[in-house]
Amino acid sequence: MNSLLKNVIDQNKTRIAVVIGIASLVTGVLFLFSGCDFGDIIKSNIPMQVQQSEGLPSKLTHNQSSNTFQDWQTKIESEAISWRRELETSGERVGIAEGITMQALDLGVPYLNFLLPGLGIIVSSLFVKRPGDVDAKTINSEKEGSYNKGVKDGKAIADTIIAISGGSQ
Repeated sequence: MNSLLKNVIDQNKTRIAVVIGIASLVTGVLFLFSGCDFGDIIKSNIPMQVQQSEGLPSKLTHNQSSNTFQDWQTKIESEAISWRRELETSGERVGIAEGITMQALDLGVPYLNFLLPGLGIIVSSLFVKRPGDVDAKTINSEKEGSYNKGVKDGKAIADTIIAISGGSQ
């Protein structure tokens, strides 16, 4: 058997050398890549909205993208929690204000509740000015201004007529 193996090796020296060479080359390449972090080589695309809101480039390496994503997700979650707390707090304030208002109406004027819409209209028509509403002071000042302008224009016309006729007063 030993001689048979020796004959096969002698007849296929070139093939065996090629196989050993390829195996050595593959092993060497694998050793080179084993120390390499592919996360620093392979890039990922960043969504446009995230790029704009966070000021990021269009592509980051996988490792950078992963870290940036975790930071972004933490930020978004903390902002969402903060917003939810604000909504809950403002909801409590709204509830308190509505409750106080309803209690005051129930305690203060239980039989006059049906009058409140009408009273609101009356009060708003008396005290709330609409665009174009003019008060007496404004009307009087406009009348006075118009009168003064009329007197001035009339005097100018009279002076012109006197000057044309050559007469004197």
